[in-house]
Amino acid sequence: ANYGPQVAARVRARLAAAHQIVIGPGQLVIINGPTLAEALQAYPAMVRRFLGIDVHLYAHEQWAGLKRLSNPFQQDGDVQARLAALRAEILPAHSSIRVVGAAGHGKTRIVLEALRIPELAGEVLYALGPDDATPAAWAFLQATPDVRCTLVVDEVDEVAAARLTDFHNLTQAGVRLVMIGRDASGRAPAGTVQVQGLSEDLLVRAIRDVAPGLPEEAARRIAEVCERSPKLALLLAERARENPGLIEQLDPGLQGALDLFLPLEDPDLHALSSLALLESVGWRGAADEESTALFRILGLDPTDARRRVERLDGQHGIAPLAGRYRYVSPDILADHLAAKHVGAWTRERLGDVLDGLPAH
Repeated sequence: ANYGPQVAARVRARLAAAHQIVIGPGQLVIINGPTLAEALQAYPAMVRRFLGIDVHLYAHEQWAGLKRLSNPFQQDGDVQARLAALRAEILPAHSSIRVVGAAGHGKTRIVLEALRIPELAGEVLYALGPDDATPAAWAFLQATPDVRCTLVVDEVDEVAAARLTDFHNLTQAGVRLVMIGRDASGRAPAGTVQVQGLSEDLLVRAIRDVAPGLPEEAARRIAEVCERSPKLALLLAERARENPGLIEQLDPGLQGALDLFLPLEDPDLHALSSLALLESVGWRGAADEESTALFRILGLDPTDARRRVERLDGQHGIAPLAGRYRYVSPDILADHLAAKHVGAWTRERLGDVLDGLPAH
């Protein structure tokens, strides 16, 4: 990994100031383990990358390597302006910022790309959720005097944001905090940055990157139904690539497209649609009994259904974890799947399902 000349220069400066070790161009200096460890502890992202100090956190390049974030990043003038504005919010020392938006609108990806510059990338640690930023990690960031870190925490709600902000207030000046979370209102609350999704033209480009042989007109017909959601656009594009004949059957309108590309007869999607029946479903720890009960009530094997949902999320990021709970993303996909699932239910069947679920 290339952590850039700035990180290397700071390590050299630290060695010179604390240990009177001056490293000149072309000079070979042998440094003992304790001295080097003390010099490097200010850069936890670098230590995480090479030594794995905390398995819950990802360095920037590891975060970028997640499959759901591996598609080419699409940008135009508007996106570039968003990136520049976001970087300006993040760059100041000890900054704290919340990035919000509707599920599936590309919040995580735009933060990833905003941090992809030499001044920031080498210092990034990414947590999939608030619980992955462990007490040990916070204690390290609070106790290490010269620490340099931009901590990014995903799936942050209002309660978690308040808690993380309190932790951040106790850290050293070199620690920045970026929190990412859902907010479908379209209005950025005070102290937050709102992500609005991608334009139709950018969605077309993203779709054709995934399905290169797809005609532009067909890609545009898919983009039209995605309501600015890159996540949904990429999911439909993969379905089109796997079965190009579906394009000929595509009718205008959201429901027609989703019915065509995402049939509930698919066992994976049937499991996912069960999850979509609730705003979020208990998945980990003491809350996992909720998903087990839900799948059993619907006639699914809980172990198999959970495996299918987790595989879909690993591939597409469409069933993310938020703490102990999992939900379907984006919202338009969740609404479609839930509506299709309950469409043939009687009132009695709906009552039986709701009565069978444990309380949160």
